[in-house]
Amino acid sequence: MKTKTIKVTPKVGAVLSPKGLWEAVEKSDKTPTRLEGPSGVFTTKPNG
Repeated sequence: MKTKTIKVTPKVGAVLSPKGLWEAVEKSDKTPTRLEGPSGVFTTKPNG
């Protein structure tokens, strides 16, 4: 199975929401299947 990983490094002081990151991937015409970060692991679009 082919997989792709995207690593996001925020600017100093920036706060990234899981939902915002998920939507950013969607806007790049990709379909996220897993989001892993300080707020937890998400396999569906987060609410906030």
